Amino acid sequence: MELNISRENTVYLVGYSTGQYDDFYIINIFITENEEVAKKWVEKFNKIHSVWKKYFKERFEDDEGYWIDTEKEEDYQHWDRYYQISEINGAFYKPIKFRQ
Repeated sequence: MELNISRENTVYLVGYSTGQYDDFYIINIFITENEEVAKKWVEKFNKIHSVWKKYFKERFEDDEGYWIDTEKEEDYQHWDRYYQISEINGAFYKPIKFRQ
């Protein structure tokens, strides 16, 4: 897909952030000229992210937010996914304006 920025002065950068402090970084997903597309993608991403975060929190964390130490091997298979989802801060979009 090719962007035609001559007719519009604004495009929208869509992405999400992960980590905190020293390991904080932003992952850019795509750029679009349509703000509605950006909004819908962010809403969908954040909705799915909250569902998965809630699922892992209920299954693998105690009331204080610590990892529940279980003897089940299947729980340890999901540690990487649990950690990855818990580190995501959420999706966002931001406008980028071009001068002509």
